[in-house]
Amino acid sequence: MTRESDVEKHLIKRIREKGGEVRKARWLGIDGCPDRRVLGVGWVELKSPTGELSIRQLREIEKMRKHGERVDVLCSIRDVDNYVNGLVF
Repeated sequence: MTRESDVEKHLIKRIREKGGEVRKARWLGIDGCPDRRVLGVGWVELKSPTGELSIRQLREIEKMRKHGERVDVLCSIRDVDNYVNGLVF
């Protein structure tokens, strides 16, 4: 079974292989914000294949998108591969 941490590690590895940079985000006082920032691209929320977004995450992602932020939700190794394959650094 693929865990969220496996999806996260794969994202970091694939972004770095392609020459990109990814950062872990730490949000003070705000729940539901995305896990990672891919520099020059946008935000990424990571889940396991069986994980679901919480109500707070759905609201925060909607708010961020409304303000022009790109937020992608990736739930599997395949999602990560498809996401990274579409990026140009």
